[in-house]
Amino acid sequence: MVNEQDLRVKRTRSHIRAAFLDLIKENGYEGITIQQIADYAFINRATFYLHYKDKDELLETLSEDVFTRLSNAIKPCKYIEQKKVRVAAFQSTITAIFLEIERNKKFYKVMLSENGVKGFRDSLQKIIREKFENEFNSYGFNKDQSSVSTGLLTVFISSALVGTIKWWLEENDSKSAEGISKECVKICISGPIKAAGFQIIEK
Repeated sequence: MVNEQDLRVKRTRSHIRAAFLDLIKENGYEGITIQQIADYAFINRATFYLHYKDKDELLETLSEDVFTRLSNAIKPCKYIEQKKVRVAAFQSTITAIFLEIERNKKFYKVMLSENGVKGFRDSLQKIIREKFENEFNSYGFNKDQSSVSTGLLTVFISSALVGTIKWWLEENDSKSAEGISKECVKICISGPIKAAGFQIIEK
């Protein structure tokens, strides 16, 4: 059973993280001070330091938490069988990505904005790319039978997805996670996946 102290800790950290994201959005990461974070979160500096050593540790902790949830949400589903791709299973992987982005919309929207932290976009793409590489390498992608390498294929798909995520969050978030993922799958199936020589299985 969660005690009152644990609830206070969670509540304080939630306020700190919310203030941190608001300040990044307004001023950019480099311009933020601990005092600004404390003021925004309605705490004093000493309380901040009870939870985080500095703003770098706050950023690292927040990013690790969100990236861990994203990585765990993208579960292997064996959508590749030899030189065939099952659209329904591939769809579930793409949808899982967008649903997790949606659950942490404020974080991703701020971090992918103009004032977002440098290198965040590359880190996000790396996580998505590694998931695709594991799936492609584990379930039947044979580079000797394809004119497209695994590396190029996964870089192309993950880069396109991150660009689409940014666009979706900034300009078109009225589309549901399921809706935008279906459109992405159509593009991937018709483009890079077909170019790699896979046979498409609709079910």
